[in-house]
Amino acid sequence: MSKRQVLIIIGIAIMAFLYVGFPLALDKILALVFGAIILIIAFRLKPPARQNSLSQVPYVEHKNNSSMNP
Repeated sequence: MSKRQVLIIIGIAIMAFLYVGFPLALDKILALVFGAIILIIAFRLKPPARQNSLSQVPYVEHKNNSSMNP
């Protein structure tokens, strides 16, 4: 299971436990635990690699051919 999938499942669990009706103390503890898990996973996710705009342009060598110019 990927980290992104875990984040989605935890997000759904947070939305669900808000409406289940846990006691207030348990509600706060669960929010703290889920929040800590989200923070840990978020810090371990690597940002997407940047693409250099120059690497997408093919290399073209410009030659000045004097024979082509009249």
